[in-house]
Amino acid sequence: MKTNAFHTPFLIILFFTFNFTGNIKAQADKKDSLFCLEIIGIAMTDKAPLDGVDVKLYRENEEMEMTEITSVAYHEHSFMFKLARDSYYTIEVSKEGYVTRIVTISTKLPKDVIADPPFTYEFEVNLFKAKKNMDDYYLDFPVALIDYNVKKDVFESHGKYTNYIKGKIDEAMRQTDEKNGH
Repeated sequence: MKTNAFHTPFLIILFFTFNFTGNIKAQADKKDSLFCLEIIGIAMTDKAPLDGVDVKLYRENEEMEMTEITSVAYHEHSFMFKLARDSYYTIEVSKEGYVTRIVTISTKLPKDVIADPPFTYEFEVNLFKAKKNMDDYYLDFPVALIDYNVKKDVFESHGKYTNYIKGKIDEAMRQTDEKNGH
């Protein structure tokens, strides 16, 4: 009896110690492997979905995934990626004969923000046909910058930036049409 009384508390302590440290490791692994943002997009042109689009996801400038959209219907999301926390991503949307569009995303979150379930962000990327003699300076800029807004507790696009870039692209398109006699 004396031996059992000694071993039982020891075994209980050993079990709880192992289980507790095992849970800490599992939670740390889970936190590192969890996605914090599900990003859903659709490629559009002239307010209609666009088929035959290639979508590439880059993480820290390294290509992660590539999706080819062969058929879409309006309001069906044509691509979706799950993004890990505390990284920088770029989504590149392209189609032959159209200007490639780029969207950048920061998944940097404050340490106290728990993304379980993950945040969701949906957007449309408007592609337009490439034009001869178009000034392409602003075409190389991302069309949207998306990151976490602490005050609103959501991921969102920087509207002023997007409107500025779209305005510059519209201006370049008008000037190109004038040059080309349209």
